[in-house]
Amino acid sequence: MATNTDERKPGQFADERFRERKRAWLKRIWWILPLVAAFEVAVFASLGWLFYRDHMPFFWGTGLGVGLSVMYWFADSPPHHIERWRQGAQGEKQTAKQLRPLLRDGWVLLNDVESRYGNIDHILVGPAGVFVLETKNLNGVCAVGEGILSVRWREDPTDGYENHSIAPRARAAAAEVAEQLRGQGLRQWVQPVVVLWSSFEQTSFKSGKVAWISGKELRASLLKQQPRLTAAEVAKVAGALRRSTAGGGVLREPVPAVVS
Repeated sequence: MATNTDERKPGQFADERFRERKRAWLKRIWWILPLVAAFEVAVFASLGWLFYRDHMPFFWGTGLGVGLSVMYWFADSPPHHIERWRQGAQGEKQTAKQLRPLLRDGWVLLNDVESRYGNIDHILVGPAGVFVLETKNLNGVCAVGEGILSVRWREDPTDGYENHSIAPRARAAAAEVAEQLRGQGLRQWVQPVVVLWSSFEQTSFKSGKVAWISGKELRASLLKQQPRLTAAEVAKVAGALRRSTAGGGVLREPVPAVVS
């Protein structure tokens, strides 16, 4: 199938948000960076002056190198509320990489689709059906019950948090994609899936009408599904979704089917 030049890369939405917020943060704290570098240079220069005055060029050079390295590290270590966008983009890229071998077997993957209810990380169409995938790249140990994601810290299993919004958001995205297909005369069940790049002992679990799957087991789990669509039906559904997202990867209002 020909590639749609308007299709977006996996994680593009999160990457863009990360870069925008990081630029704003650096604009606010940029003056700290040369102070950090100057401090490191001063420390090494002081050590050289006190103990090895005959080797001052070495200490000046070492201090400058360490200072620049620390400055770069600091500049690339934004606060968590910014860093989580980069972490999210990395997770989406891992999901796309996991799915890439399926594309050789006729599966079709759309990445980073904007919709009425927010960004859809991936839409996957293949013999097993149509899937809307929400990727989560999380720290901690994950577990799911009654459609609620629980995350606990390895250092203290009694501490952590619960997320009640992921499942409803995944179901809403799947319903929107199903609506798009109905607008083109295709009645097709769309399965919401949450892909977890984290420690997830349940591996593949269905809860809250959402499939929760470990990222490492995603491809294998999909291949275990019973075939629902023929190759011709996969192409038809994928074509309908490509038409819906043409022009910047935005899921628009349902496009009526063309009657010849």
